[in-house]
Amino acid sequence: MKYYIYITFFVLLFSCTPTDEDVNILDTPIVESYLHPNQFAEVLVKNQIDYLNGDSTYTYVNGLSIQISNGEKIYDLNDIGNGQYQNKELIITEGEEYQLSFNYRNALVYSETYIPSTPQNFALSSTYIQAFKPSGGFPGSIPEPVLISFQNANAEYHYIGIKCIEENPRVIQDLDEDEDWPPLSFHLAPTKGEEERLTPMQFHYYGDHEVILYKVTAEFAALFENSDNSSINITDPPTNLENAFGIFSGINSDTLSLRVISL
Repeated sequence: MKYYIYITFFVLLFSCTPTDEDVNILDTPIVESYLHPNQFAEVLVKNQIDYLNGDSTYTYVNGLSIQISNGEKIYDLNDIGNGQYQNKELIITEGEEYQLSFNYRNALVYSETYIPSTPQNFALSSTYIQAFKPSGGFPGSIPEPVLISFQNANAEYHYIGIKCIEENPRVIQDLDEDEDWPPLSFHLAPTKGEEERLTPMQFHYYGDHEVILYKVTAEFAALFENSDNSSINITDPPTNLENAFGIFSGINSDTLSLRVISL
């Protein structure tokens, strides 16, 4: 199973055809890598392209020689295209530390991280939540929220992602013909507490959802401090990489199911 992180780090805004005069390629790589126990190591590397009108997009960076070490052995990652690098022989282990390194235009990109322990005593107050759909323009009564609880005696950072997993999602609110469908997933900001709650207004679809509780590192949580909803402004972001933007971070998780039902 490939674990899904419910956060978008790079906003793509395409509104013009670039020319030599209105394009600026930021000559610093953007790295995105999350190491999860019992999964093999993967790294994504991009470059950001800025336009003078304020829009931006990115290009993938291929042809790098990327290595990850666990302190005992150095693993070379395979370039599989589209900026993706992986090594299926390097299986991540809970509690271990890892170091990432590669050269980019005569500069050493380096980072290190550790793999947190599994979240403890993760529970939901209910296996279902009632959808909220105002009738006739009137809000009516709001159904009860679902409480999320977990043990966090050491005040470590936790992050919660929710995703509709229906094959044919059925939207709760009626949409106009030209209206875009809402996103299938959403997240709650990282917390050092032991309780969060989900309200009916946060859900856009009926049916089965995954609620994933991640235990994350401080550098992962720091990305949210200057964020706007689920996007990150990478022009001056926090990062735990030397000579690069982005993140190289260990995570761990547990998953529960929640069903959204009609009133």
